[in-house]
Amino acid sequence: MRSNRITWFTLRSVAGLSCAVAISLATILAHASADPATRGQTMRAAAVVNDIVISSYDLEQRVKLAMVTSGQQPNSDLARRLHDQILRQLVDEMLQVLEAQKFNVKVSTEDIDGALKRIGQQNNISAEQINKMLDENGIARATLQSQLKADIAWQKLVQQRLAPRVAVSEDEVDAVLARMAQTASSAQYQAAEIFIAIESPDQEAQAKESIQNIRAQLQQGASFAAMARQFSKSSTRADGGDMGWVTEGDVQPEVGKALQTMRPGSVSDPIRAANGYYLIGLREKRTAAGSRPEASQPAPVAAQRSEAASDRQ
Repeated sequence: MRSNRITWFTLRSVAGLSCAVAISLATILAHASADPATRGQTMRAAAVVNDIVISSYDLEQRVKLAMVTSGQQPNSDLARRLHDQILRQLVDEMLQVLEAQKFNVKVSTEDIDGALKRIGQQNNISAEQINKMLDENGIARATLQSQLKADIAWQKLVQQRLAPRVAVSEDEVDAVLARMAQTASSAQYQAAEIFIAIESPDQEAQAKESIQNIRAQLQQGASFAAMARQFSKSSTRADGGDMGWVTEGDVQPEVGKALQTMRPGSVSDPIRAANGYYLIGLREKRTAAGSRPEASQPAPVAAQRSEAASDRQ
């Protein structure tokens, strides 16, 4: 049985939201944009979405934010590898904001402050410390605020469009309770996810490249939660990919199969499922509901090696 958690891809489909917006990526900074040394010389367009410009400055700031928050040492090589991923992310966010505006969705300062506070709580730091970190690294506070605004606007839009269509019957409640009873004795996993959606066959290569790039950054010490917040297309993104406790029946079959062989504290290799690619971080495992977790590890997952690499040690 598929999880009740709804991915970004599914939400777009169910809500019936059209993002068939004219995107002109011909204005991408081409070869020069891949060089951080040259990108800072002038203010140019990295992409244009419905006549709205995503500037080279916007792109540079988000690349810098991704490097700093991931826990990796910022350098030009890492910036080059992040460049295309971040640009696609900015385009996606612009599409989300435009769609939200079409339905008159508003994001208040209080909404953004609340999201910033939640991020701080998840990382045991204050919102003031987050802002100080941004200032010390030359990152405009508006860079993080813009990312949060896009996330919040999309969440509100999905809730606005989807909630009126949702009706839970007593039979459905009974079915869920029955499934919970059936899985009470099954293995349970406290896991986190990074999900890259594939909405059409021509996105396969791009999605595979993205998930492999993310996996490589995790191997080099990047924070799983930070990478999930930056790149994941799952509804768990805002929580750093945290899925809570799940069973094999709650996730895609391919993910469930991988969980069976994973060790607590490890991160999976890329998993190709029906709707895209997953990276799974396993925090804890228990054989039955309420049982003692197996080899409990601190959260968030920060494993830097695949299962195969661990076995060779």
